[in-house]
Amino acid sequence: MWAPINALLVMPLIYIYTYIYIYIYIYIYIYIYIYINIYIFWLWEAINALLVMPLFALANTAIPLTHQAAALALPPSATPISLGIGMGLLLGKPMGIFVFSQLAIRLGLCRLPEEMNKRHLATVGMLGSIGFTMSLLLVDKSVSGALAVQGKLAVIIASSTAALISAGIMSRFPRFMSTRASTSTDKPAVVR
Repeated sequence: MWAPINALLVMPLIYIYTYIYIYIYIYIYIYIYIYINIYIFWLWEAINALLVMPLFALANTAIPLTHQAAALALPPSATPISLGIGMGLLLGKPMGIFVFSQLAIRLGLCRLPEEMNKRHLATVGMLGSIGFTMSLLLVDKSVSGALAVQGKLAVIIASSTAALISAGIMSRFPRFMSTRASTSTDKPAVVR
């Protein structure tokens, strides 16, 4: 007598609970899997940017880590080569990027993106000073011996200084900027 009622009431409930259990299990599994992968990606990205890349750059300079190399980096031992490299990276590249960009804008060849001003352009120029791969190659091919070590140290110091100056300038920018003229439906874009 209970068999038809059991088949009509209990069995569908078992199927429903089974599907709910499987759905919740899969949802939690996928959510945790994605969350863990995002966290690992974020962690490796930070380790890569803050540890691996600087060590890679330092290893590619082939500068011996001795007290003689450290003494060459001090200002009394600065040579015209190291001063020229440092000033070229800290002054020449930002000025070149800024001046030629302004020239192209004045000639009508291009225009600044919306909400970008000269301060942003100057910051982009300073960010251009960070790149040191070509500078290291030129130092490596043009001089040798102690002058090469001084030149490579000048490149590293100038690039690090440019990175710090750029970070300081960018920290003063507003955190949120709208991408175009705001309307009621526009939301500000996050500047990172």
